[in-house]
Amino acid sequence: MHMLSNPSKAKKFFDFVSLFYDVLNPFLYNEDMRKTLLQEVEGGLILDVGCGTGYTSSGLRSVGIDISEKMLQRASGVRIVADATHPPFRNETFSTIICAGSFYYLPDPILALHLFSNLLKPEGVFLSISPALGILSPLIFVYTQNEYEEFFRQTGFVLEKVESMRRIALFVKARKITH
Repeated sequence: MHMLSNPSKAKKFFDFVSLFYDVLNPFLYNEDMRKTLLQEVEGGLILDVGCGTGYTSSGLRSVGIDISEKMLQRASGVRIVADATHPPFRNETFSTIICAGSFYYLPDPILALHLFSNLLKPEGVFLSISPALGILSPLIFVYTQNEYEEFFRQTGFVLEKVESMRRIALFVKARKITH
């Protein structure tokens, strides 16, 4: 198991990192990356999974969830302490779900995408930015484009866009298929 895919370990890690997260984060996840992701957001209410201090979704009509209360204490807007694998929302609530720096911490990507599909409105979109550096694989899951394609095929999404970001990250956009 990847060290930080365990929710308890991830919570402890992010509680600690919260002290300097806003200083460190811009070096890894810069404004250009954020803009690329935000260009793909589609109307309605947005769910920001693993929102941390709220950098990605600040200023948007959004709800953010995170397992680290200490991260959320530094965030503004509607933010809820919650585990992404047990989201406290009704089905078909969101138009867009964002996982900017969080999807790869989830222990079961298929389960997570099934849950996200339920939370998305018909034709809703899933947006993710994940690391693309294999050196991180002892800590987190590092998914390839092929793996994302397979995840989406199994969970009722269609991959619409994949983009390398600064050679360190992978941006993906997928749409919920409505039957």
